[in-house]
Amino acid sequence: AERYRALLEKADGKTKEDVTEFVLMKQKIKKFPTGLENFFINLRSIWIFKCELEIISKEDLKPFPQLAELHLIGNKIKELPSDLFIFTPKIQTLNLSDNQIKSIRINCFYPLKIVKSIDLTGNEIVNRKAKDPQEVLTLKMELLLTECVKFVEGVVKRLENMKVKFELLNEV
Repeated sequence: AERYRALLEKADGKTKEDVTEFVLMKQKIKKFPTGLENFFINLRSIWIFKCELEIISKEDLKPFPQLAELHLIGNKIKELPSDLFIFTPKIQTLNLSDNQIKSIRINCFYPLKIVKSIDLTGNEIVNRKAKDPQEVLTLKMELLLTECVKFVEGVVKRLENMKVKFELLNEV
């Protein structure tokens, strides 16, 4: 809280209503900063750049229903939950480049109906940028297919394990 107050004091006479963009660079944080909405009530753009951020959840984004841009670049995010953007459907630009994303849950991007670009370059699950609505749609479909394949592979593996256990039981 004190940190945000100090930022506001340096804002050249601007009020907390005037601030529409929040930028955090090279700060060591593991979780999304809390309480931003108490000091910056009209945020439309959030940049968290090289801050070692590991976790992002729908609750982190809930206070920002008007968010148009989210840039979480060069962090350590590994997974995007399926409900991540449920409270932020107005995002138009999403940049998650240079993270460690291994999993994007089914329907993660579903609430983002007006998103115009998604940058996932430099991630394990996909290394790609979609620069227009058609590319975004294609990317969403590819990610959905990837998650479906992972799900089916997991089911097959569990069935194979069950078969092995069943065969062992029959031998006894």
